[in-house]
Amino acid sequence: MPVYPQNQKAPPNVVYAQLKFMWASGSKEESLDFLRSFAANLSRDLEAETAQRGQRGGVSKQKLDELARLLARCYFKQGEWQMELSDNWATVRVDALLFQR
Repeated sequence: MPVYPQNQKAPPNVVYAQLKFMWASGSKEESLDFLRSFAANLSRDLEAETAQRGQRGGVSKQKLDELARLLARCYFKQGEWQMELSDNWATVRVDALLFQR
């Protein structure tokens, strides 16, 4: 994954696209680990923005909705990838999949 200067970050949709590219290129475990971390951070940031939305102008509702849809895609992709990497995915509990580290 490319390294960006501390003060410059890639937009979330670009990070998601990069993770899918990493997966397709064969870096499956690494991309799944990054996706888990990315989804957790995005979820935390989205929750904080939503909670503060009434207190300050911040991010538009349209942008929050876009990020929420991206987060849903991240969780869906995380499940797909975990199923592909796990031999016994049918016997694993859902909460174990979501919070696996």
